Amino acid sequence: MLHKITLGDWSDDGHGKTTDVLFTTPDEFTDEVLSVNYIKNVAKLGIDPTEFGAEYEDFTIPLEVKETLRKFGFNPKPVSEWSNGKWWEDDNDWFDTAKMTQIVLFLMGYDLDGFDHEYITLDAVVKDIGYGLF
Repeated sequence: MLHKITLGDWSDDGHGKTTDVLFTTPDEFTDEVLSVNYIKNVAKLGIDPTEFGAEYEDFTIPLEVKETLRKFGFNPKPVSEWSNGKWWEDDNDWFDTAKMTQIVLFLMGYDLDGFDHEYITLDAVVKDIGYGLF
């Protein structure tokens, strides 16, 4: 099943910059199943991605969030070649869209038997269209 996570100014009430992350899961993991599990795990683990990285150019992650991630066995798949280090094991507090994606997917899939995902990368066939629309 194909899913999309939109990161950034999704409401377009600020800088208007977003990125969409596409990923697939086995068919039994519908948007509803993942949403319900995400909400449950935000409460259970005490990690709420809406509470960090929420202000413009706020790209820090609280170290206590990283400690909680480690405690619950966080070991994500790399989103890309440049994000394949074990960043959650160091004391650096900066993060980016790839790392936020990994956290959100962890919260969606934690404690779901058989949950797995693959990232989808789409290279546009036609580029540079519609500049004047925005």
